[in-house]
Amino acid sequence: MNTKRIAAVLVVVAAALAIVLWQRKRATRASGEVANKALDYRLSPVLSAYQAPEGSTPCETAYNACAALDRGAKERGGPTPWKVLPDRATFLARCAALPVQDQQCLQPRYAAEHHEPCEAAVRRIRKTNAVFESNPSVPLD
Repeated sequence: MNTKRIAAVLVVVAAALAIVLWQRKRATRASGEVANKALDYRLSPVLSAYQAPEGSTPCETAYNACAALDRGAKERGGPTPWKVLPDRATFLARCAALPVQDQQCLQPRYAAEHHEPCEAAVRRIRKTNAVFESNPSVPLD
């Protein structure tokens, strides 16, 4: 009789453990989905910048990307690397005054493919406020 009771108790404990583990797994998956949606929401302005249309010059492509990032960040209440994005004509004029390599590095797709040289170029552009006034709340690094 004791053996049957012990077996029954073990079956109940195993079933309860299985239910608890299943619920934890389900909760973890649900919280992961929520975290993924939150991350997608926060990164969508950056994705918009990468998907912005190509311009006829590196500066125009950079402006298109910055404008897309600016719109997305405003919609989401997120930060941008600039205090205020200059109007198109001002941005293009300032950008055109930069060396060609720096102009290319302002384009997100180019910068992603040429990370090492562009990291220094973009940091220098931001430090000198060459194209836009940098937002101090967004770190340079």
